[in-house]
Amino acid sequence: MADKVNSSKAKQIKVLLGVLTSGLGFGILIASATLYRYNPSGSYQANNVLLDPENTYTLRFVEPGPKGKSEGKYIFEGMYFTHFDSNTRQQSSVNVSKEKYAAFYNLIGKESSIVEPGVEIVSLFNRNHPAFLALKVRPLGEDLSKGIEQTFSRIEFVDDGDYYRVQLRQSAPGAEWIYFNHPKIYQEAHKIFSQTHD
Repeated sequence: MADKVNSSKAKQIKVLLGVLTSGLGFGILIASATLYRYNPSGSYQANNVLLDPENTYTLRFVEPGPKGKSEGKYIFEGMYFTHFDSNTRQQSSVNVSKEKYAAFYNLIGKESSIVEPGVEIVSLFNRNHPAFLALKVRPLGEDLSKGIEQTFSRIEFVDDGDYYRVQLRQSAPGAEWIYFNHPKIYQEAHKIFSQTHD
């Protein structure tokens, strides 16, 4: 009788171990398929790191602070394209309309980032007057007394070049930029943003 009970328990343990092993194997299979499908290469698509035009111009958000407390409420202030004007030899800034930003967003939206930009690419951005597109926000309500305008998002362009980079918000030091390649991007961005009519 004791042998039958031990034999029955041994069979139950084997069945339980078989179920656990097959569950673990199935979990590993699903994880592998997911990793293969979504390719964690460290590459980003531009439309996943930029706000789309519909949400950009109606932006409202609460900045999280330490221990879950709110640091302030912010709303969209404006979007500006700033570049060095060779005629005036000064920085020039123009307000960017929703339509112009949409045209730019559609131009670069499907591009994939450079996974590991080399020193030569990164050094191209070390200029005194880089051209950039900045999305600005301002405090809302009682925070308005602070009078602080903040840059929410920034895209820098290599003058007369093929590279641009997008700044990540609240990222770890050394990982704050994502680099992209697009032939003649500065010229195309300048053409889009400097048009006098929509």
